[in-house]
Amino acid sequence: MIAELTPIEETVAGRELIEIGMERGMERGMERGMERGMERGMEQLLIEMISEKFGQISVEARQGVEALPMKDLRDLGRALFYFPDAAALQSWLRTRLAK
Repeated sequence: MIAELTPIEETVAGRELIEIGMERGMERGMERGMERGMERGMEQLLIEMISEKFGQISVEARQGVEALPMKDLRDLGRALFYFPDAAALQSWLRTRLAK
């Protein structure tokens, strides 16, 4: 006779493992959400700074800023002070996005 196995989710150990897994998943999800929120905030701030410096920002420049990873967003924040015009910004964005 073959004994029936208890489904793991019906055991104390199984429930504990599921709970641990759910907690870890929620923590990772919250961390990723916070990181993405910070990135979006930096994108918006840079777009506002670019608009303030050069006037209305082109769609291409906006999309370029939104496509940059966090490290490049930080670099753009520093470099923005040195761009003499919007063409220099566009050139910088094309170089970074070509990587």
